Amino acid sequence: SGGIVGAVQTSKQAGFEKIIGFDMGGTSTDVSHYNGDYERTFESEVAGVRLRAPMMAIHTVAAGGGSILAFDGARYRVGPASAGAYPGPACYRHGGPLTVTDCNVMVGKLQPQFFPNVFGPSGDASLDPDIVRQKFIELGAQIEAATGESFQSELLQSAPFQSESLQPKPLQSEPLQPEQIATGFLAIAIDNMANTIKKISVQQGHDVSEYTLCCFGGAGGQHACLIADALGMTQIFIHPYAGVLSAYGMGLADRRVLREKTLDIPLDSDAMVILESELASLRRDGITNLLEQGIDREDISDRPTVHLRYDGSDTALIVDFAPSNVMTETFATLHRQRYGFVMDKPLVVSMIAIEVIGRSVEAAAGVTAAGVTAAGQAAPQNPKPKLQNAPTPPPTPFPLAHRLIYMANQWHETPLFQRANLLPCQEIIGPAIVIEPTGTNVIEPGWRGRITTHYNLVLEKMADVSEPDDGDSDPWLLKEPVDLSSKIPNVAMSDRAINSKSPDPVLLEIFNNLLMAIAQQMGFTLQNTSTSVNIKERLDFSCAIFDQHGSLVANAPHIPVHLGSMGDSVQALLSETEKTGTPIQPGDVYMLNNPYNGGTHLPDITVITPVFPTHTQSKIQNPKSKIQNPLFYLASRGHHADIGGITPGSMPANSTSVDEEGILINPFQLVNQGQFCALEVRELLTSGPYPARNPDQNIADLKAQIAANAKGCQELLAMVEHYGLATVQAYMQHVQNNAEESVRRAIANLSDGHFIYPMDNGSQIQVRVTCDRHSRAATIDFTGTSPQQPNNFNAPISVCKAVVLYVFRTLVDDDIPLNSGCLKPLNIIVPDGCLLNPTYPAAVVAGNVETSQAIANALYLATGVMAASQGTMNNFTFGNDRYQYYETICGGSGAGPDFAGTDAVQTHMTNSRLTDPEVLESRFPVLLRDFSIRPHSGGEGEYCGGNGVVRRIEFREPMTASILAGNRTVKPFGLVGGEKGQPGQNQVERADGTIEALEGTVTVGVAEGDAIAIYTPGGGGYGIHH
Repeated sequence: SGGIVGAVQTSKQAGFEKIIGFDMGGTSTDVSHYNGDYERTFESEVAGVRLRAPMMAIHTVAAGGGSILAFDGARYRVGPASAGAYPGPACYRHGGPLTVTDCNVMVGKLQPQFFPNVFGPSGDASLDPDIVRQKFIELGAQIEAATGESFQSELLQSAPFQSESLQPKPLQSEPLQPEQIATGFLAIAIDNMANTIKKISVQQGHDVSEYTLCCFGGAGGQHACLIADALGMTQIFIHPYAGVLSAYGMGLADRRVLREKTLDIPLDSDAMVILESELASLRRDGITNLLEQGIDREDISDRPTVHLRYDGSDTALIVDFAPSNVMTETFATLHRQRYGFVMDKPLVVSMIAIEVIGRSVEAAAGVTAAGVTAAGQAAPQNPKPKLQNAPTPPPTPFPLAHRLIYMANQWHETPLFQRANLLPCQEIIGPAIVIEPTGTNVIEPGWRGRITTHYNLVLEKMADVSEPDDGDSDPWLLKEPVDLSSKIPNVAMSDRAINSKSPDPVLLEIFNNLLMAIAQQMGFTLQNTSTSVNIKERLDFSCAIFDQHGSLVANAPHIPVHLGSMGDSVQALLSETEKTGTPIQPGDVYMLNNPYNGGTHLPDITVITPVFPTHTQSKIQNPKSKIQNPLFYLASRGHHADIGGITPGSMPANSTSVDEEGILINPFQLVNQGQFCALEVRELLTSGPYPARNPDQNIADLKAQIAANAKGCQELLAMVEHYGLATVQAYMQHVQNNAEESVRRAIANLSDGHFIYPMDNGSQIQVRVTCDRHSRAATIDFTGTSPQQPNNFNAPISVCKAVVLYVFRTLVDDDIPLNSGCLKPLNIIVPDGCLLNPTYPAAVVAGNVETSQAIANALYLATGVMAASQGTMNNFTFGNDRYQYYETICGGSGAGPDFAGTDAVQTHMTNSRLTDPEVLESRFPVLLRDFSIRPHSGGEGEYCGGNGVVRRIEFREPMTASILAGNRTVKPFGLVGGEKGQPGQNQVERADGTIEALEGTVTVGVAEGDAIAIYTPGGGGYGIHH
């Protein structure tokens, strides 16, 4: 938080009101957004633990100066592991690994002679560039051996690295130069950090080109220009204390008291009286608190805010307290900016807050580089001052030295300046290095810097630069501007990147990250534009990207059972359109849920959007047809709260036919060339013997899925515009090939195995895994599995394939996307008509959620990887004609050869959240009476299985409740002598005190005052308990 305060206060003193904070240190990078107000988040994750408490909105990425570099045989990797302060980077002389800092030493941006001599075992040596170069040479040999290619390119002409401590060395036969490798790793680090900044800016509807990048932290200045280039930003602000700005910011921080109160009242004329009264009370309390801290009353101000949301939604936006019409207009503007639409619904005041601020004396005064107080000096009127408006500069600064530094894919004779010697209004044209006691600032080619009257360093992107004169002028002073774009080629656009049999290791990592980031942005859009609790709160949705052939390329870390089966949905659409001869047109969007035609179970509706080229790429088409072919496909799948069927929530416990489970949708046109098919969709949802109970909510969530796909389309086309279609499509295939190779490496370490997994209903799943180590392939044979059942535990074959894909993906200890490449080394045998490959009209609603968990357990037990987890999703639904609700409940995970199971966690094929108690109780007439860990339910062993949970919900009006769960009689298996976990239990506790035991699959009526209690299974133990 000190960093944000320091960035904001110093930026405001310099005249910048809209900033992106960029704090790069040794282990990680923190980014933040400021546009007049400090942003807070009310939900965050620290070390894997979710916290619901107001705190500064800081987003962190594991990319710092100490982030370790690695090559995995195909890709360059940066982080997340860090070398720390000890041993630190290789150049620290403690035997450390190559890091981002070493990259900057290698290319010359960090010059050892300008660092203090505090390194080595005795703490008296300088940075060691020789070991850095040696390690990069060794790494280059590994890369060339693994890829089988020389990466020498016309675009990467290299020159010897020169410094006082490193003599020029002949290139000889080094096809892959050390500086090229270092530049590649830097590109990945820049990409990772830029993607994190997009999460706090672009995803929130902010145009980063209007912002100034406030750069600080020990490593920030080395990368600021590259980060700004990646984001399209044109101005950078670097304070004299940038290297220690977080510490400086603590001294600038105001004292703030935050007071809040939940109201949940409609925003109407009556509400304004209540708001004024409650805010006045909160204000008095906050002022009293600050007075007690010794703050003078005249130094205290306040800012009252109101948290508004649409009626029926749980997403609130914060607006300043004002007359109701003003707050309504402000809310609409913010909602449109963030989510792209507004709704015709009344507004609700969910909460009010007031921030009472005690002004810091230190914040009122600026500090120059010399420590001189600058209070009273007027800040520039222009919030984004332009360099051309600056006063006439004094004589050109004289550099300390010149060094050859590798920037923009070539060596540059670069001047080095000492910041303490620079005077206000002096300008420096890049490439240049500005050195200061707490950091190094790199001015890349195409950028220029100016020292302001407050001794700040402001960098600005130059539209054009010129060649140096041949005369007597200094080589770093450029005169008549010319276009630089033709002189700094983009390596990513080279023919080698497209045509190479082996992908560029740098681009492979960048595309891995970019594609997953796009899928994550789709998920963010879906969560925020949806209205149902299922999608918005429980996050029961998934988003994925598919290539032009319909093969899964990348996904966000959403629901595993969705991700592995959505490819069948896309293929079903392609088959349907080919069979009917109906062309897919630009602007078309489709949906489906048929388990026998690409779906899984009926509540999961998949929305598919074909991506067509923009008008600038309209020449890309099928040469045999005038109709353009889609370039890619985007899909989002969401679990709808109700899609019809014999019980509310569309998860009946006793269905015997898929037709009893809801509306069955074959590929259906949801949007026709940009027009939403409202009448047709509503007619579909209200048709059949068991129509959807709340079609308005279905339609709202379908529109959210359309919006999510539209976001992905926008980002994919931007990627095509930047890299070119051929490169993007080539790397979509490379990403799949990389996943295939990763799975093959994992198979090489697997043992053959066999397991028969019994289920509560008497059926069984039999699987045999056979590994061919010569071809590094595996056969997964489900022969012997029970035939399809008259109940609803039948699982469509797409579900079975999804589980196999998930299990083998988890065997890869690497950060790769789950995609179709993972399936290529696998031969999956599933007999027709069995439990895992049923025929219509077998009921399937439990197959997706229950049988899938049993398949996962069977595979892990057969391969000996881990003991059984709870083996169920504990599906719980309740509702009536007015309310429908569905949730899955966590349990214990299985233990493994070197780890214990985890308590109270969603396992394997689902990772959806439980609804917050406040939201659950405010949206539905229920009370959450108990939600706790179930002690001693995990199996004992050398490593114990995780414990399940107890969840008890009381009903405030009559409803129908259904439970669909497994492992109520079969205990989750242990492994290698580990004991079994405890099975689950269900019961209804009547208002009169009567307790009735319930089966694992049951539908029961509940009255007011009744409660349902669900005890979920624990995981199996591993190894003999001593």
